[in-house]
Amino acid sequence: MAPQANQQPNDYTMGVTNCDYANGANVTVIGNGYVGLPLCVLMNDCGHNVTGFDLNTDRVASHSKGKSTIDDVEDHELEGIAFTSNPADIENNDVYVICVPTPVTDNKMPDLKYVNSVKETLKAHASPGALIILESTVGVGDTRRVFKDMCADGFHVANSPERIDPSRKVPTLQDIPKVVGGVNPESTMVAYSFYNTVFTSVVPVRNSDHSEAVKLLENSYRAVNISFINEFADFCGTADLEVNDVIDAASTKPYGFSPFRSWIGVGGHCIPVDPHYLIGSDPNLNWPILTSSMDAMHARPGKLAQERVKERNLEKVLVCGVSYKPNVSDTRDAPQSDFVCALKKNGVTVEFYDPLVDCFEGLERKADLSDVEKYDRVFVMHKHKICRGELEQLRGLPNVEFFC
Repeated sequence: MAPQANQQPNDYTMGVTNCDYANGANVTVIGNGYVGLPLCVLMNDCGHNVTGFDLNTDRVASHSKGKSTIDDVEDHELEGIAFTSNPADIENNDVYVICVPTPVTDNKMPDLKYVNSVKETLKAHASPGALIILESTVGVGDTRRVFKDMCADGFHVANSPERIDPSRKVPTLQDIPKVVGGVNPESTMVAYSFYNTVFTSVVPVRNSDHSEAVKLLENSYRAVNISFINEFADFCGTADLEVNDVIDAASTKPYGFSPFRSWIGVGGHCIPVDPHYLIGSDPNLNWPILTSSMDAMHARPGKLAQERVKERNLEKVLVCGVSYKPNVSDTRDAPQSDFVCALKKNGVTVEFYDPLVDCFEGLERKADLSDVEKYDRVFVMHKHKICRGELEQLRGLPNVEFFC
């Protein structure tokens, strides 16, 4: 059900009501992966007529048959949603929400090829007056630059950074405050009006540039702090300190400290990528702290692997847990990839165990942990709920190392 329209307008939304969308809108969500598919479900539940659009025909076929392709959406939740890869099926809709990937190139430069491709599709099939919302992460000013000609042609264009955290149940997606900023004031008002029928709390900001900067700040803040806590963890290792005990004690301070945890790196679709969009937003500006933090973060998995090769005579190892975090099957930008590649470059045979992942880096997949004694080293990267007990039984074995 749609949330109650009880939000307070601010200077950017004065006079806006929900009348335009309160009775339901024809909505297309473009890109139906980890971000787009949950949005399809939420907007459908809130009374909108939703079409999921994706160029991946296998994904469309699965969703059309009621089979979800991501962990966080149950099959039954797809009922009532149409799915298509045919642009003709999304013509003249009221709202288009863009949730396509925005990766970085090999030299860490922002790559907007998918966003630009969507724009060309919308120019051919959407009608002036429609609302276009970009949820994909982009650099500051990119929404305005990419869609400026469509604004001139009468479209409403806004940016609203996605805040989905796969596998997180609390708060729900609907209850995560929704930041939104338009390319112009009217677009801010129209986007606010739409999102106010979907999310419990909508946070309008000055414009789309500000909205883009919110997402980049959030994940750059995390990246810098994670990079530092990794350095601190390395220090604790040399000083015979238990790093998590120190972090837990520091966390008792009621102000001025937020806990972060050390790991072999970071993965997924946000932290390894988003700070590079901030760095790329102004090529003439230096970012010494953020740049050095990202360099250290990207180098860490390979560095840890090299250290273990030097410390021990490793010929065959098992890596347990290869998704980018526990309880998901997503391996995008998982730091275990660089860890494994560094081991293989040193002639180490690597196999993996992960009940949620079918294939990873061309490695042999182990179905169980019945023969861990045959490996020179077993690296436990994280523990899914479904195998936590089994992995905990390995703790204390001389050839097992836990990173979690």
